[in-house]
Amino acid sequence: MPDTSISKSKHRQRRVVIGFALLLLAVISAVKWLDRSERLAAKSCLTRNQWKEARARLSRLLWWHPSDASVRMMLAEAYARDDSLPSRSSAERAVALLKDIPDDVAESAEARIREARLRFLLLRQPIQAERILQRAMVIDPKAMDAHSLHWRILDMTGRSDLCEPIFQQLYELSPPQQRIDYLRDWFFSQNDPEHITARLDEMLGFRNSPDESARRLELKRLIAFRQSEPNEPLIHAAIARWFQDEGDLEQALHVVNEVRSIPQVMNDPLFVFALVSVLIESGRLEQAAAAFDQWPGLSEGYAYWKTAGLLQENLHRNYGAASVAYAKSLAIWPGHADWRCQFRQATCLALSGQKELADVTRQHAIEVQQMFRPDHRKRLQQALLAPHETPNRDVILEFYRTLRRPDEAKYWQQITEQ
Repeated sequence: MPDTSISKSKHRQRRVVIGFALLLLAVISAVKWLDRSERLAAKSCLTRNQWKEARARLSRLLWWHPSDASVRMMLAEAYARDDSLPSRSSAERAVALLKDIPDDVAESAEARIREARLRFLLLRQPIQAERILQRAMVIDPKAMDAHSLHWRILDMTGRSDLCEPIFQQLYELSPPQQRIDYLRDWFFSQNDPEHITARLDEMLGFRNSPDESARRLELKRLIAFRQSEPNEPLIHAAIARWFQDEGDLEQALHVVNEVRSIPQVMNDPLFVFALVSVLIESGRLEQAAAAFDQWPGLSEGYAYWKTAGLLQENLHRNYGAASVAYAKSLAIWPGHADWRCQFRQATCLALSGQKELADVTRQHAIEVQQMFRPDHRKRLQQALLAPHETPNRDVILEFYRTLRRPDEAKYWQQITEQ
């Protein structure tokens, strides 16, 4: 006869196991329900701008899920958008949350873009923001927000002439109805950058009076960036170029010389370009040549070849070599618009015995120079307001064809004929 006590014991064990499993499922279901409810409540708080309550709920969620990227991004938003908190400390807290999101999760590109935006707009750290955007564009090369913000950073730090690849990328990625906006932005970025930077200067609090000139506002902005990023050579180079453009060479030299002690400052091509350019213009040609010998990276680009040409012309008096260097520089944007350099090339060609080519080059330089006369610039700006009208389209096309920029001429032709 079977032992009934053993059978009853096994039956009780099964009941206990089943009961425990059901209890565990109930607990898991309850936790999931609470988690889902808390997320929905937190999102609702964000929608209603209830930042403090949102932070409380999201902080609890982050404690439960410390590696949850979406929770980190929402909590960062709750800090960054709360105007009742000190802007700098809330931005720093938001950046710390975003920074810990790894690059291998689905939200990583958006997290990098948001972090860069906070560093640029609230912490006034454009160079750090730029580095973070470069990570975002590696993760997602088609992230249009990353490319657009990168463009604005270059405009705001005196590097508008480096924006061409960004413009081309955005133009290709954008839907046809948006392309005209990028074409206008490209024109103003290269020819009237204050038109682009004015709104951001207001947003960042740099403009205290409507009477402030755009040039003084640019210097104020660059100095503010230098205060936030004192060890970034690019910012010092931009300030030195500002003083150089104003004709204050001594102050420009002071700016570059006071940061020569920053580690690896000479590893930045734009800093070396600013340094050599100021030294050449101030007549310190031997010092300029010594600095140019330290040019970092590859021997290429507009800045490199223009600097090489200036030294060949002014120090070595090798006009043939100078004209070759200038030609390489002028083939790279913004060389197409650099009529002063075009005149230099024409002079060097003449001095090296190439009179016929010198005459052709000089005539082209005159034509480009005329495109930048105040009256013609005004016509261009007015034409951009209504580019589909035939006379306005012709003004725009004439500008880019004179500069020998076939891509822009083609783009405007296509858009205005649609």
